Amino acid sequence: MGIRYSAYPVHPFDVAEALRCARCFLARERGPSEWEQGEDLPRWLDLDKSWSGLHSLFEHSRFKANDAELLVQGDVTHTSDGWIPHYAALDPSAVRNVARGIARFDEARVRSHVARQVWTIRDTEEEVLYLTHHLEAAKSFTRLLADKGYGLVYVIG
Repeated sequence: MGIRYSAYPVHPFDVAEALRCARCFLARERGPSEWEQGEDLPRWLDLDKSWSGLHSLFEHSRFKANDAELLVQGDVTHTSDGWIPHYAALDPSAVRNVARGIARFDEARVRSHVARQVWTIRDTEEEVLYLTHHLEAAKSFTRLLADKGYGLVYVIG
């Protein structure tokens, strides 16, 4: 269990719809569109529970106005019997900015950030590996979408 993160590519023709209502966009059943057939795109980005650690990494970065944070911005709304997911969408311009911003981060920066947290040595190494794995997946995903001019939609929940 736990709060997880997933992101999905959004074709440029569909960005306006996704920006109007990311939740509605994700809820709609869809198969591959005509323009997506043959596209070399990942079906989704699964950051599992690493989204909050990546958010902390990006938020506490020494880089000013770091757009990487846009990828994992938001949180669930907690209720008495669980939570309400957070949905958001990014247009192709924002995805390009995220891809540029996230490229500034590497394992050394993750290690430095995690070392400042209150964990044991064992926990620190596990967290570094976990966050770095998902950071690299996020880099690949956003770079590919940026190169193809796609937006994205994500859910935290």
